[in-house]
Amino acid sequence: RAIGMFERLYLDDQEALLALRNEFSNSMDMTYLQCLNDRRPKSLEKKAKMPKNTVLEFLDACNVKLDMPEIRERLSQHISETGSMPESLINEVHGEVMELLGFDRVHGQRCFEQLGSTQQYANDRELAMSFARWRGKTSNVCLMLLNDYRKGGGELHVDEEVGNKLVKVQAKEGLDAMSLEERTALLEKHAKKVNIFRGLPDDGRKRYLDRLGGQEKLELTQTEILMVTL
Repeated sequence: RAIGMFERLYLDDQEALLALRNEFSNSMDMTYLQCLNDRRPKSLEKKAKMPKNTVLEFLDACNVKLDMPEIRERLSQHISETGSMPESLINEVHGEVMELLGFDRVHGQRCFEQLGSTQQYANDRELAMSFARWRGKTSNVCLMLLNDYRKGGGELHVDEEVGNKLVKVQAKEGLDAMSLEERTALLEKHAKKVNIFRGLPDDGRKRYLDRLGGQEKLELTQTEILMVTL
């Protein structure tokens, strides 16, 4: 707990403390993955169902892998070459983790898909929360890397859903850099438009957004975020 609160507890030398915290966190992640590798089964499971504890381990291990520098580098390289979501590489990482836990990657993926299509753990709060963290982590990492590539001048080739998520990422970044006066001016300029936009049906919202230019869509999104957080 103290490690997570040091920015409030220690106002001096925060940069050095942040570097130490990151180093500690990376060491813990590497140790955890090494432990998984040390206990890796000698043979891969190709028939049995995946038990709950293995599902939870898989979700946690994937999150840890996504924070490893070499994985981030692989994802960034894919994005720089294609300008698209690195879905194939994400699937590779999932396969690597499946085998680390002793499941054949094809069979493990099949087990995971079956889990999502059944009610086996529908009311399992622990599993639901872990799944939500896993899905959110994967999405956030990919969006961050795509946005970094865009900011560096790269051309993106993503679908509408990913594009809209990237607008939200850019909107939050822009808001973080704004002064209170700039945020107030943005609200005054677009609050009425946002209220109208919220009242539209889904297909009406889509048509409305399609008519907007990039900057207009960004400012509308920023205003909507501000109105939600007020």
